[in-house]
Amino acid sequence: MNRFFTSIIILGIVFGALVFLFGIRATENIDASFSAKFEYSPEYLFDFITDVSKYPERKKDIESLEVLKRQGQKIVAWRENYKNGTWLEYDLVQETYPKIFEIELVNSSNDHTALVKYSLGETDGFTEIILTEKGKIESTFRRGLRSLSGDDSFLESQIKWLRVAIQTEQINRP
Repeated sequence: MNRFFTSIIILGIVFGALVFLFGIRATENIDASFSAKFEYSPEYLFDFITDVSKYPERKKDIESLEVLKRQGQKIVAWRENYKNGTWLEYDLVQETYPKIFEIELVNSSNDHTALVKYSLGETDGFTEIILTEKGKIESTFRRGLRSLSGDDSFLESQIKWLRVAIQTEQINRP
């Protein structure tokens, strides 16, 4: 039994050292992009993305949405509170109908801060969304975890929620 616990402790130390070493090697700056094509108009997709008040219905796992700031009726700063206790806080940086939606985000779970930009354009009868992320992760340990896991999935998850939410809305239309 002692060997088992010793082995577990050694594996934990080796894993921690590996994560730390990868974190040291990884840059704290993030510069990523991801694109996807949709069969909907840029106007439809833009309206869908920018209707923050409907995010609790459209994004899985959001427990509540706190409006932090409005300009008239428009929500320009908000916090998405998730069921696991984490939150994402957003500030609108730029909105140009129907081409650009840029937001600044802070993620409570991983010290991640970034500018995320949705750029919409028409290509071959489809609307292409190009998502770009420029940000940083200051924690060496979290950079190491992201590097080891190959986790550039934030942008992919944004496309995923969009696809699922649009499909769900289309299915539920009368």
